[in-house]
Amino acid sequence: MEKNRITTGGDPRAFTEFGQLRDEISKLTHPARPDVDWHNVEQLSLTLFRHNGVELQTLAWYTVGRIRNAGLMGLAEGAELMEALLTHHWSAIWPAQTHARVEILAWLSARLQQELRTLTLSYADLSMVYRVEQSLKHVCEVLQRLELKALSKLEAVVTWMHNAALRLEKAEADSGAAAVMIPASGATINVETSLPQLVFVVNAPVSPEQSGATVFATQNEQGTRRMWLGFAIGVMVTAFVSTGAFLGITHMRADGYELVKPLPQRLTPEQLSTLRQSSDLQEQKQEIITATQGQLDVLHDLSPLWSREYAASLAQQLVTLWPEESQTTTFVSGLQKALTTEALPESALQNWHDAQQGLEALTARLNTLDERKGKYLTGSELKSAIFTIRHQLDQTPPTEELLRQIDEELKKQGSVSPALYQQLDMRINQLLNRYALLKQSATGSE
Repeated sequence: MEKNRITTGGDPRAFTEFGQLRDEISKLTHPARPDVDWHNVEQLSLTLFRHNGVELQTLAWYTVGRIRNAGLMGLAEGAELMEALLTHHWSAIWPAQTHARVEILAWLSARLQQELRTLTLSYADLSMVYRVEQSLKHVCEVLQRLELKALSKLEAVVTWMHNAALRLEKAEADSGAAAVMIPASGATINVETSLPQLVFVVNAPVSPEQSGATVFATQNEQGTRRMWLGFAIGVMVTAFVSTGAFLGITHMRADGYELVKPLPQRLTPEQLSTLRQSSDLQEQKQEIITATQGQLDVLHDLSPLWSREYAASLAQQLVTLWPEESQTTTFVSGLQKALTTEALPESALQNWHDAQQGLEALTARLNTLDERKGKYLTGSELKSAIFTIRHQLDQTPPTEELLRQIDEELKKQGSVSPALYQQLDMRINQLLNRYALLKQSATGSE
């Protein structure tokens, strides 16, 4: 089965699948109580994971869908996905607002408790009960550090799992009973599902044993980043260069680089070895050095947005040549969608600015206290103001901070974790994508 690697997701509301998911879940509170298509919920969630990445709202809906479709095994998969997401990416996940995240987790807790009351567990399920309990305990530990555990209400699910484990252990010890019935409030769910088990991998290579499973990763491994527009560029450049199909339109963009001239490929060790043994190597030395310097000069002069502007130029060529073709529309819209969904969220642009304004406001209040006798700022007010400012700063750590962390790890440990490299790679790409969109908007308004 094809493996799927995905990133942590941004705002999913631009995707049609998210609207369909929301409509499906809203049936739970509809006065007519129509049946929810839980298999559709699962499929729509998986589609969003692949196209947008994992974010908290879709993950909560997906987890409920999995327990409905696959029972305790489905809950274990959702819980482990939740554990990985909250443990490693709390500061980056959508939605960004803490109150919104708490509402999602509280809703999930209530739904899971309702679904758990419909389960019939046997002693054979004990290991799965332990697995779910362990994952949700780790989630609660993360929330406890953020002082959000009580608000999320997930501790109630952990307690349910713990008590279920005790009952199963006691029943087995007392009578060797094959099954323990947990009091049900609804019909027993169908635990059969045709969908694959999900394995959520955090910054780890895929083992051969997992080759039959759908594999999800919070970050793409270094060197294999999903650059759809980069792939499109490569295909288009190869096609145009090999067929000579530019038909005189290469003059469209010639500011520092040529559209039809691909950058040279680096030679492999085998190719270098062969070249070193060639009889005319010395004669070619100056020509190769001069050509290499020329390519370095071109690279030095390229804009940071080169790959994105390059892709936009290629898209414009298709629009010029075949404006009515559906493939042209698909290509252009896909390119724009990839740029938009992988850009830094607009809300993240405000975090540092809002934190600075918060510091200025707090400083002004403290200065006012010096000038006016009898005025004071309570410890609670001060802690609340500092918490808000720190939260805004933690939501979007600047690139300089990520570089500092890399430098610190290198000095202390002699190496840098792949996760930190990947986080910086993702942030730089997000910044460049947002920069490209802003520049695109500025150009369009001129």
